[in-house]
Amino acid sequence: TLFFFFFLIVPAVRQTFALQFSSTEGAIITSAVTEHRNTHGQEVLGTTYGVKVSYSYSVGDQDYTGDRYQYDTWSSSGPWASRVVNALPPGTKVRVHYDPANPRNSLLKPGIAGSHLLQLLFLTPFNALVIGLWLAVGSALRLKWFNPPAGGVKLKTGLRQTRARLTSF
Repeated sequence: TLFFFFFLIVPAVRQTFALQFSSTEGAIITSAVTEHRNTHGQEVLGTTYGVKVSYSYSVGDQDYTGDRYQYDTWSSSGPWASRVVNALPPGTKVRVHYDPANPRNSLLKPGIAGSHLLQLLFLTPFNALVIGLWLAVGSALRLKWFNPPAGGVKLKTGLRQTRARLTSF
C-alpha cells in the first residue's frame, strides 16, 4: 500500500508545483475520450475512461505542442471524461501552463483535484496499518538484537545513585 501511496503522491506533488508554472494561450488540436477495459480472459470486468488531448502553444518565438491534460493518468468515469472532452473541442482557446525552465513540459489542468484527495483518503487506513506493523516488528527486533541493560529493567541514574524501577504484580 505504501507503493501505491507514493504512486499517488508523485503526481499530486507535480500537480501542485504546476500551479507555479507560467501560462500562455493555446489552442486545442484534438480531444477524445479513451476507453480502458479491464479484462480477465474473455470476461470484461469493467471499463474506465480517460482524456486524450493535444494542443498547440507558443513561448517566445518557439511553437510547441502538448498532450498532457494533467500529470496523473488515472482513468475515471465516462461522464467526467465526456465533460472534459466536450469542453475542449478542436479550435478551443485554452490556458496552457508550462515550465519556464522547460517549455515542452506543459499541461492544461494544474493543481490538486478532489479525486487526488479521495485516493489519498482511501489509502490512509491501509498505510496506517502497514506502518503500525512495521513499528511492531521493528520494536520486537530491536529488543531481540540489542539487549537492554539490566535485563530490560528501567534504570534512573542521578548524581550519586542508580535506581531500578521494578513493576509490581
